[in-house]
Amino acid sequence: MAALFVTWLGGRIVVTSTSQRWAPTAYAVAFIQMVLTLTATTAAGDVVVAATWYGYSFLILSLLIVALTAVRHGMFGSRRLR
Repeated sequence: MAALFVTWLGGRIVVTSTSQRWAPTAYAVAFIQMVLTLTATTAAGDVVVAATWYGYSFLILSLLIVALTAVRHGMFGSRRLR
């Protein structure tokens, strides 16, 4: 769980220190890091059921943030959320 927090914090620092143009890329990198962290932790057997569900919900939230940021910055054409 601490590894997930450190990864999330690192992603937030990257996002706040870069321009808005690179924000979706920074979120995507942070998301991939969280997936790898959760996979490695699960493989090591150090995750209990509650922490696993917390990790999965955190990853889903991160994916939604990546998707909404990408749409907001026009990465999928000129369509906008209505």
